[in-house]
Amino acid sequence: MDFSRYLPWRRKPGAEAAPDPAQEPRREPNGAADHEPKSAWELRTTELPHAELVKSHDALLGILENVSHALWSVDRDFRVLYINRYFREAFGTNWGVIPERGDSILDPLPAELAARWRSLYERALAGERVHDTHVYEVGGETLHYDVSLQPLVGPDGIYGAAVLAPDVTALRLAEEDRVRAVEAETRAQVAEEARLRLEKEVAERRRAEEALRDSEARLRGVFSSNMCAIAFWTYTGTFGDPVVEANDAWLKLVGYSVEDMHAGRITWEVLQAPEYLEADRRGQREIEAYGACVPYEKEFVRKDGSRVPILCGGAMIGQPSRDGVRQGVAFAIDLTERKRAEREKEQLQRQLLETQKLESLGVLAGGISHDFNNLLTGILGNASLALLSRADPAAVREPLEQVVNAAERASDLTRQLLAYAGKGQFEIRSVDLSRQVGEIHKLLSASISKKVEIQLALEQDLPPVEVDVSQIQQLAMNLALNGAEAIGDEVGTVTLATGEMHVDEALAAQLLGGEVLEPGPHVFLEVRDTGCGMPPEVEEKIFDPFFSTKSGGHGLGLAAALGIVRGHRGALQIHSEPGRGTRFRVLFPRSSKAASQVHPSPKRDLSGAGVVLVIDDEQLVLNLCARILKRYGYEVLGATNGRRGLEVFAEHQDRIDLVLLDMTMPVMDGGETFRELRRQAPEVKVILSSGYDELEATRRFVSEGLAGFIQKPYDAEQLASKVQEILQDKDGHADD
Repeated sequence: MDFSRYLPWRRKPGAEAAPDPAQEPRREPNGAADHEPKSAWELRTTELPHAELVKSHDALLGILENVSHALWSVDRDFRVLYINRYFREAFGTNWGVIPERGDSILDPLPAELAARWRSLYERALAGERVHDTHVYEVGGETLHYDVSLQPLVGPDGIYGAAVLAPDVTALRLAEEDRVRAVEAETRAQVAEEARLRLEKEVAERRRAEEALRDSEARLRGVFSSNMCAIAFWTYTGTFGDPVVEANDAWLKLVGYSVEDMHAGRITWEVLQAPEYLEADRRGQREIEAYGACVPYEKEFVRKDGSRVPILCGGAMIGQPSRDGVRQGVAFAIDLTERKRAEREKEQLQRQLLETQKLESLGVLAGGISHDFNNLLTGILGNASLALLSRADPAAVREPLEQVVNAAERASDLTRQLLAYAGKGQFEIRSVDLSRQVGEIHKLLSASISKKVEIQLALEQDLPPVEVDVSQIQQLAMNLALNGAEAIGDEVGTVTLATGEMHVDEALAAQLLGGEVLEPGPHVFLEVRDTGCGMPPEVEEKIFDPFFSTKSGGHGLGLAAALGIVRGHRGALQIHSEPGRGTRFRVLFPRSSKAASQVHPSPKRDLSGAGVVLVIDDEQLVLNLCARILKRYGYEVLGATNGRRGLEVFAEHQDRIDLVLLDMTMPVMDGGETFRELRRQAPEVKVILSSGYDELEATRRFVSEGLAGFIQKPYDAEQLASKVQEILQDKDGHADD
């Protein structure tokens, strides 16, 4: 096909073409006929040789015809100036007509598409470079074109527009594939990220749930196993609010079951002790005002009606529900043990005060009794010695007997002082308490007013107790005489009873005495009277030494009784009501030993022989001992202090058979003297003499070879008996 007719500027220079209708050039869009070149561009073109122009034209035409893009141009009237082969092949089938040079490019197009192209052409003819995209359905497939329009400029200006429409279908499809791939990849990536994010969220949620479960388990464990009683209740502002959840400690404290709680039976109202109502109301007001209350002490009424002391408190938790109901938490600490410890502490403090008082009184009693016993020894010893004299005994017997009786009463007074101080001389035996109390019935009846009747309620076959018989009989006498004096001149009764009873911890903490009794069975001695009784202020002081409600009383009877109880590791209980009498009950631990029988010692010959060294700083006692021992056949050497006694012993060591040594002396006391005697003569027999009891006086000489002990005051027979006993002992040591 010859396309030269589409190039209006193709001429053979220097020749005029013959008019040929087939070759006649068309009118330009501006209506001008074909003309000779007049511009410099046209002059330059025409200057080329014709062969080169043809060659250049063919080369350019070959390029335009063979490009893989649609290419065409139009004039200012939208008539075709040129279309290439790709255009004809691509669009000819679709349009049905292939436009030729001079044909309108818009006529074959649908109206909508023609309008669109008209707009594009007009913009290019106006000098604008235009870019647009088009999609066509050609041969059943969708084609994509990127359209570029630019103006065609000639010597006289813009005379048309050239259009280049490359087929970008493959690129678009590739781009769409890439976009779809990217979108798919993006969606996959987003999905993967979403999956990972979801997995992370699920894992985090699972960890949070596990942590929450662990926390709840720990809190539940703390709640359930807490020693403090904890309960949650529905709070509406009344004492009828039920407990909705409680730990074991709370249920155990109040004595209710889980079923009771679930049934709503545990409320503050049923636990309420009436006397603590105001304290509970104050706590409720604090909770409502501040969200919590200051802990306070009160008592709970348990399900069985018993009471338990507690420290309790409460607080609000969480926010109110839709109906305005809130939940509260309450705690309670059982104060039973603390209260008991406080009671025990008070008891110990009382005991400590009593012990301190005893210590001071013990020093006082010991000093008084020591000096007093020295004097009594002289009185009692000389009087008993005078009674043994054969020289006109009738003339001196009555006054001497009165001297002896007075001395014995004074000796009893010193024993009471020592008994109150817990330092009395005890000879412990396992005995039947009922029998020992029964033996003083006649003596007691003879010692009180005839208007007072002594009644006995002594239980038979009691377990034995380990006591000093004389001390226990003195205890019973003191309590009975005190009861008879409380009756006075009225008619009444004093009852002495014995029996066995069980002592629990609560009772043991309330008893008077030196030590708290061990819980368990005990034997008791009870003395009760129908006398005037005592008000509380008197009852608190009756065991104080030198306190007495009787004119002329020395106030040592009950004080000595308490001392005897302490010395036997017992305890005492007292109950008195004014106008209704008083009851004393003394409890003793049971003994596992069988009860022994106490028989009076038969009279025996107390005479003897030997040399006795008496060392005593009291000249009266020294002279008395010399006369008594000489009366029974002994030779006596004397010394008024320990140092002088050692000198006498050194001079007559080979002759001396026994040393009677006072415990308390100036210059050198009995302890130093005893040890020096033992150093000089390890086999020497030494009897220690003191106004203190044997245990108190000899505790420093355990395992040091002390031969014996005699307590002041003593009479002639007691001294002679002790000396005879030691001199006849082969080992020369006192029994342990």
